[in-house]
Amino acid sequence: MKGFPENSRVCFVGDSITYNNGFISHISAFYHEHFKERNVNFYNCGVAGGRISTALPILDEDVLSYRPTHAVIMFGINDSERCWLDLPKSMERYEKMVSAYEVYKKNLAEICRRLRENDVEIILCTQIPYDEYQNSEVAPLKGGYALMAGYAEYVRQFAKENGYGLCDYHRNFSRAIQKEDLINPDRVHPNDRGQFLIAKCFLEFQGIDIGEQKTFPKYMDKWRELVNAYRKIWTVERLVIDKYDLPQEKRLAIVKEYIKENENNKNTEFIVSLAKDYVNTKHMQKEINEEIITQMEIEFKK
Repeated sequence: MKGFPENSRVCFVGDSITYNNGFISHISAFYHEHFKERNVNFYNCGVAGGRISTALPILDEDVLSYRPTHAVIMFGINDSERCWLDLPKSMERYEKMVSAYEVYKKNLAEICRRLRENDVEIILCTQIPYDEYQNSEVAPLKGGYALMAGYAEYVRQFAKENGYGLCDYHRNFSRAIQKEDLINPDRVHPNDRGQFLIAKCFLEFQGIDIGEQKTFPKYMDKWRELVNAYRKIWTVERLVIDKYDLPQEKRLAIVKEYIKENENNKNTEFIVSLAKDYVNTKHMQKEINEEIITQMEIEFKK
């Protein structure tokens, strides 16, 4: 049988590319249109700025709480510490990047071990390429493409050695970006067309043809809004707090102080915006997630 079997519960675990909820929405919409009888449910577990080392401490609460049958994992762009490519060449830079790579390999094995302990079937995904060569006002990190190509090759090897499914976004995108713009000018994040191509690539990996890109159905609007609000909470806890064992009052105090200190800093506008939303929604985190589950598991089936 092509695709996920009946009653699957699928968690997509990753960084900001997953957080965006674009490709997951395309996959979910296709399943609900064509395979509604299978009762497959999808959960976004992406955190902007996330890496495997930051996913591990919240794995129980943010992933395993959904009782997943499958986990689709895509990390690498942040784990690689690509910003160090902006430093002058030196042995120190080289050793830092080698260290980051070794940490990534260790953490990839650990997250897979914990998922398998909970009888979760694992599908690994290579990260999409760093678009070093597109025309953009953002200066490229020289070597960025090769860096992510190396991480992609390791994921292929690791998946093969351990018998995990492998969806190779990197290989697919490396060809596709020669023909059309799929990645934003920041050279990292896929645009809307790129998010669709991720979904297309994933479904092709499952033996399914998604066809042409479509707009999301209206019934998904509330779910997408709720997912956006919920993933923002986890993202602020990653980017501003970066600790998950603090009382809620302490977390809120840290975020409010961050807003106060960075209100007029143009370089932190995005995070400040998320932080302001966090102050208004943190107390509703549980209720928001419960409504996400209701939308996916009940409302979508109507």
